[in-house]
Amino acid sequence: MRIGDPARKHGITDPDIWHTVRHVMRLVAMDEDLMMLIGPATTQEVTTMTRQTDTALEQAAHRFAQLADHLDPAAVHVDSTEDLEQIAAASEAARADQARLREAVDAARARGRSWNLIAAALGVSRQAARQRFADKLPA
Repeated sequence: MRIGDPARKHGITDPDIWHTVRHVMRLVAMDEDLMMLIGPATTQEVTTMTRQTDTALEQAAHRFAQLADHLDPAAVHVDSTEDLEQIAAASEAARADQARLREAVDAARARGRSWNLIAAALGVSRQAARQRFADKLPA
């Protein structure tokens, strides 16, 4: 997926863009190669455009009017995004679980637990536990 320049032009941050992709509420096919995704920003608020010049607003309004004149609401296909929402939820849960695991390993190491004990708790070898977590521990 490629994020078009209009999103960045209006001051929408990359985290807000990707949050919308993961939590899309509406997916509107604008053209064969162009889709509009509508969803919440990371703040759960509606994202607003940055201030534009009158000329830029007039040009954007003209482009929108042209698109709206050719857009037939009956012909617009809106896909269900439930499967994508499930993927996003599972991905977020996996990231949260990984963060909790890392914190638990950090805490165990801070309490002086050996890599052998941590590896046993993880169900992996000492070497595997150390390779996975040792270089990522805070200094």
